[in-house]
Amino acid sequence: MSIRGNVRIGAAQADQLQRRAIADGELLIWTVYERPRDFPQSYIARPHTTLKTRGPLPEYLEGVRALLPQGLACLDRLAGDEAPILETWI
Repeated sequence: MSIRGNVRIGAAQADQLQRRAIADGELLIWTVYERPRDFPQSYIARPHTTLKTRGPLPEYLEGVRALLPQGLACLDRLAGDEAPILETWI
């Protein structure tokens, strides 16, 4: 499954993406951004896999974290990450 464009989804849809990725044998990684160029007034989370990038999930940071599927681990940003990246969830 792929989502294209600037699609807003809720917690249930985020959980469904996570479950579908697991069922497909994919690792879904959620990267949280602070005011990226395409959403300069927002925090967003973008789900990624090794096979494709899924659509963004725009929200405020607390809202983004609340919408991510349960059981994920947070990784702090790395020195080489793009400036807007705050954290990554696996």
